[in-house]
Amino acid sequence: MLRAKSGKGLLVMILIFTLTACGKSPSVKSLEHDISQTITKKQVDQDELESLVQRYQKLTDSEKRQVANYQELQEIQRKMDQLAIDHVELLIKSINPSVPDGQESIQKARRAYDDLTDDQQAYVANFSDLLQAEKKFKETVFTQTFQLMDKMSDLAVQDLAAVDTLKTLYSKLTASQIQHLPQNYQGIDSFIKDYKINLFDYLVDNSSYQSGLTNGQQTKELLNLIQIYKLLSAEDQTQAQQIETFKKMIQNYLFYYNNRQWDDPVFQRYRYLQECQKIPFEKLTKYPSSLKNRKIKITGQIIKSKHGSLIQPAHLWIQEDNKPDQIYRLTDLRIAKEPKLKVGDSLSFYGGYMGLEDGEPQIDLRYTELDNLGVITNNDPLMKINFDEALEDKRLELYKAAKTIQ
Repeated sequence: MLRAKSGKGLLVMILIFTLTACGKSPSVKSLEHDISQTITKKQVDQDELESLVQRYQKLTDSEKRQVANYQELQEIQRKMDQLAIDHVELLIKSINPSVPDGQESIQKARRAYDDLTDDQQAYVANFSDLLQAEKKFKETVFTQTFQLMDKMSDLAVQDLAAVDTLKTLYSKLTASQIQHLPQNYQGIDSFIKDYKINLFDYLVDNSSYQSGLTNGQQTKELLNLIQIYKLLSAEDQTQAQQIETFKKMIQNYLFYYNNRQWDDPVFQRYRYLQECQKIPFEKLTKYPSSLKNRKIKITGQIIKSKHGSLIQPAHLWIQEDNKPDQIYRLTDLRIAKEPKLKVGDSLSFYGGYMGLEDGEPQIDLRYTELDNLGVITNNDPLMKINFDEALEDKRLELYKAAKTIQ
C-alpha cells in the first residue's frame, strides 16, 4: 500500500511539472532563452536589453509570472543604468571652466545627460553643477567677448590672432547676449573690417622702417603688415589712409634686398646656399646635360685631394654618405680657403654642377659649411662676423612676401 501510494504521488508530481512546462507559451520560452543568452555575455548592449524588456512588457500578466529569469535581466539593467549615471556624473565633475575650451566639456556632459532615460536622469546627483557651469560659461563668454572687443577697438591688441579668437567667442553668444553689447559691437563683420583697417594704418604710421636693411623687429612688423594688407578688400584699401606709405616701404625693401647681393659677400654666400639643392647621384650621371649649372649641395667625406698652383685650382674627391660608388670631383674655386680642408674631413659642400668626366660628376666648389666669414668679408681670417641665419631666413621670407604686393 505504501509503495502504491508513493508511486501515485510521484506520478502526480511528474504530471504537474509536465503541465507547467508545457503551459509556457512559445513567447515565454523564447524570451527566457534569449535572457539566458544575454546575461552570460561579458558585454551587453543597451539596445539589446531594451528589446528584451519590450518583449516582456508585451506578455500577458500570466505569462510574465512564468518568466523565471526576468529578475536577472533586471539586475543587469540596474547595473547598466548605474554605469551610465556614473559616466555622466564624472563628465560633469571634469568640466573645464576655461573659455573657449570649456564649451566642449560642457557640451559633452550635456549630450551624455540628454541621452539618459528620464528615470536615469533623476539619479544624476550633480546635475545642478552642470546647470551652473552652463550659466557661468555664458556669462564668462559675454564678458570676455566684450573685453576683447574693447581692446581691439582701442588697438590695445595688435595681433591678427585676436580676430580668430573673437570669432570663436562671438559664435558662442546667444542672440540676447549680442543685443546687450554696445551698438557698434553687434555687427562682428563690420567690427573686424574696421579693426583691420585701423590696425593697418596704426602699424604703418608707427613703423620705424623707411628703407635699407631691416632689423628683427622691423622684419616682423613688415611681415605682419603684409598679412593684414592681403586681408583688406579693394574697398578696405580705399579707406585705409596709409596704403601709399606702406607700398613705398615695400618698394624700398625690395630695392635694397635686390641690390644687397652685389654689396654684401656674406649675404651672397647665404643666398647661394639657399639656392643649392640635393640632387641624387644617379640623376647627375643620367642627365648631365639637362642638370648642368645647377647649384647643388653634397654632404660627404674627402677621400682624395690634389694641390693646385697659381694657374691651376686644387681638386677634391668626395665620397657621398660612405657610398664607395658615389664619387664627386670638386674643383676648388672658393673665395675663402679657410679653414684648410684635408682628407678625412666630413662636411657639406656647395657648388655648380658642370657635367660628367670619367663617370664622376664635376662640381665647381664655391662654398662649404665651414667657410671663414672674415676671409669672405675682408680677407681677414681673424675678423669676427656675426651672421644671424634665423633672421636672414625671416628676411628672405619677407622678400618673397613683398614681391607679391602690387
